[in-house]
Amino acid sequence: MARDRSKDGDHRPMLQVLRGAPRPVWVLIAGTFVNRVGSYFSTFVVLFLTERGFGAGELPLVLAAIGVGAMAGSFAGGWLADTVGRKRAIVGSMTASALALIALALVSGHVAVVVAVCVVALCTQSYIPAASALLVDHSAPADRVALFALFRVSLNVGAALGPLIAALIASSSYDLLFLIDSATCVLFAAVLLLGLPAEARRPRARKEDRRDTATTSVAGGRRRMPAIALLCLAIAGVTMVYSQHSSTLPLDLTEGGMSTGFYALLLAFNGALVVIGELPLASLTRRYEPHRPMIVGALLMSVGMALSGLLPAAFAVLAAVAMWSLGEMVLTPVANSAVAAMSAPGRIARDQGRLAAAQTLGFVVGPVIGLLAYGWSPLLPWLGCLAVGAASALAIAAAHRLAASTRPRADQPALAAAAASAPTVAHA
Repeated sequence: MARDRSKDGDHRPMLQVLRGAPRPVWVLIAGTFVNRVGSYFSTFVVLFLTERGFGAGELPLVLAAIGVGAMAGSFAGGWLADTVGRKRAIVGSMTASALALIALALVSGHVAVVVAVCVVALCTQSYIPAASALLVDHSAPADRVALFALFRVSLNVGAALGPLIAALIASSSYDLLFLIDSATCVLFAAVLLLGLPAEARRPRARKEDRRDTATTSVAGGRRRMPAIALLCLAIAGVTMVYSQHSSTLPLDLTEGGMSTGFYALLLAFNGALVVIGELPLASLTRRYEPHRPMIVGALLMSVGMALSGLLPAAFAVLAAVAMWSLGEMVLTPVANSAVAAMSAPGRIARDQGRLAAAQTLGFVVGPVIGLLAYGWSPLLPWLGCLAVGAASALAIAAAHRLAASTRPRADQPALAAAAASAPTVAHA
């Protein structure tokens, strides 16, 4: 893997990057951790729907509707964050999420429940583009992979603690779980409202200046859009592969004679590896051009996931899980940074929303395709993982070449300066 030597001097020691992270980054990470510890909607929504009388034939349709709602939330959240500011978008998203979760605990009737779960999915997903954009705004390009890795570690630790707390409550009431989830959304909003500086409103510009700025932003966005779209398509493919760990893999393992306890051990093993290894790996991957670790990560994830389903011995499956976990740690923090590097000024959050929507699409479509393929042949989903992983790696490489070809030329200094400057949210 060739090192990005042109930027090597910009890479400070990892500990220095983390210690020097600005206050808004730490406030966001603290608030997100609190929220993730209390995020029970996605974990218990199937059990909740079953308790409310939804049958096996209805559940797939409702889950698909939830996925559509989450994708819509990614797009809407990105637009909102670029329009009104990161802090306002996250606080608004969390406030709306809290109200939607309260409504979900109170409504009755199938139609009302379906509407409520879709609104919850839309609202709870809409903060992600704004959070990603906030990290981009408050980090140098050389530090972004490290800070996104730190952000993911906080999410994963919170996600590991959440089910332990939920296990004590779920047996008594799913409604109580969602009310607690609502309370953590309010707490997240309060942490950001009090911890982040107020976003300054931009001074009113002349009509001609606003028109010129909008034209430049739209033109820059159009030049970069094919590369960003191709990269997001590749991430959707990788996510489809990754999603097999929660759908096709447990089915294959149990039908192969392994226990559900062993599958739970694999999930715990994956979580421990990510929490322990993501930051150290980020200290290495941040030193390379983004497409290189992303290609390596996509291939590790696809080969590792395929081997998880093909290898018969338990110790070999553990090794395969370690492989796709390594791929997850190599690829995922870099993806947000890569999209940010391609984004036009003023469109950071919208492009982060597109990335989040692509990941959601992969998580929605991947399990369905995997299980259908498994029904045709137990070998088919694992061969499919190899094919999709290879295609995603090629798409990442193509997106990099396309982005390089659309960079402003040296004879366009004003446009080049506009594209090179990362947009920053002004603070009072």
